[in-house]
Amino acid sequence: MPSHRQSCRPTLVSLGGYTLIEVMTVCAVVVVLAALALPAMDSQLRRGKRNDAITALTRVQQAQDSYQYQNGHYAAELQLLGLSSSSQQGQYTLQITDVSPDGYRATATALAGSSQAKDGACSTLKLSVSPGGAEYGPDSACWNR
Repeated sequence: MPSHRQSCRPTLVSLGGYTLIEVMTVCAVVVVLAALALPAMDSQLRRGKRNDAITALTRVQQAQDSYQYQNGHYAAELQLLGLSSSSQQGQYTLQITDVSPDGYRATATALAGSSQAKDGACSTLKLSVSPGGAEYGPDSACWNR
């Protein structure tokens, strides 16, 4: 009877895995998609954090209305309104300027070095109150409107 000896040569067996080319292609597609999505995500994050400034300036406006009603003039300092010089989340510094008997200007400026400082024209939001009403600057788009 002849003996059946097994050959020492390995046989090619398909393991059903992925080739290196397929894995690298998938990685390249993921990198391209991430490169496209990250700037849009950063822009949306800045827009969302801009609400910190909007809320702070709205509080200034409400406090100024109350102060003017009680005292007959607008406050020249945030401390007189019982407000801090920084926004609630600490992204912006607040300031009141150009106070007159008829109005004032309040600004919220992004802190230097913060991501909000890279918000372009919207890094400083302005609220100007006069007898004609309130003006929001520098652009209504900065106020998420």
